[in-house]
Amino acid sequence: MEVQTTIRRLCCNLASGFQNTNLPWMLNGPNCMAATLLNALPDQFYVKDLQSRFVFVNTTTATYLKKTPPEIVGKTDIDFFPSSLASQFLAEEKLLLISGQPVINREDWWQDANGNTHWELTTKVALSDETGAIIGLLGTNRDITDRRTAQTQLQKLNIDLARSQVELLAAYDHLKQTQAQLIQAEKLESIGRLAAGIAHEVRNPLATLLMGLGFLKGSLPAQQPLTGTVLNDMRDAVHRADAIICELLDFSSPRQLDLTDEAVSVLAERALVLVRHELGHRRIEIMRKFTPDLPVQRVDRIRIEQVFVNLLINAIHAMPAGGQLTVRTGQNQTGAVMAEVCDTGPGIAPELLKKVFEPFFTTKKVGAGSGMGLAMAKTIMTQHGGDLTLTNQSEGGVCARIIFNNKKEADHGS
Repeated sequence: MEVQTTIRRLCCNLASGFQNTNLPWMLNGPNCMAATLLNALPDQFYVKDLQSRFVFVNTTTATYLKKTPPEIVGKTDIDFFPSSLASQFLAEEKLLLISGQPVINREDWWQDANGNTHWELTTKVALSDETGAIIGLLGTNRDITDRRTAQTQLQKLNIDLARSQVELLAAYDHLKQTQAQLIQAEKLESIGRLAAGIAHEVRNPLATLLMGLGFLKGSLPAQQPLTGTVLNDMRDAVHRADAIICELLDFSSPRQLDLTDEAVSVLAERALVLVRHELGHRRIEIMRKFTPDLPVQRVDRIRIEQVFVNLLINAIHAMPAGGQLTVRTGQNQTGAVMAEVCDTGPGIAPELLKKVFEPFFTTKKVGAGSGMGLAMAKTIMTQHGGDLTLTNQSEGGVCARIIFNNKKEADHGS
């Protein structure tokens, strides 16, 4: 047969590098050097005729197919592989035997009768005689099942590693936030202790000053109005100092909450009434966006109104030239009742957002605020088991959000 002749010629070519040229080169002979070399290959090596029938297989191919070479020669892939995969191989080989176009390093997988998946890397090239006519094909298969399994495991490990990295970064961010909260809590506790320690010593002298100012004003002759004005200014300054001390005391030792069931939208509306004097002649448009039938909240009405009033005043002061003040109530994604107070002012510098809840921190001009309002509002919401946050809006301005959480027991100030 021509294929056998070509194989013998291939054997001779394989053996041409050996000095002993007297060796017999019959392909199936026991002393065939080429057959010995091919059988020693770790890869599968086979030759097929024009009908895609096996003409020669090396030992690796026979082992892979779990047959002996005589059981394989003369048969096709239909006898060893699933029909769909065998049909694909035969169609591929038919095209190769017509066009001569080789198949290089194609990866295929198939499942055996036991359900095990096998992967192979296949290369097939056409065999030609002396005239160039195609008389068969030569193929090599490499079992890459272990490699593909390792790749799959590596991909899984990479995915797990990426997931772990994301979780680690999230945990790190959470740790930083927790650390910042602990630092803030320690600072606030220190301020509380300081306020409680100095309040008595400071308020007594302030009371003495007020009595002295009252005495002096009552003793002034009527013809000295300028001195009376100075005394009034001094009295206002003492009252302001006393008010700050009161805020510090309230901040350091919050009073017990007087809890009642309240509608958040109603509390927001009451707070709007309380800040009418702050609106004055400012060109500020009030937008009410209240969600009806929200679950009532167990809160201290006076304290929550205090939170709303503080947020509303801050929003109004942020728009001296006018703007839009939006008060919104509703529920967030978790179902918690929430309220928002948003302005269209200039916003807060990002580096200052971290400091807005610190006592005595304020972005207002000197004398326009004590810097205790937001700190007090934050404390009140924490007492209620809720939260208060401030964020800059993408369209401009600041949005303050308070979140109520009735799933937690409120802190009654104990």
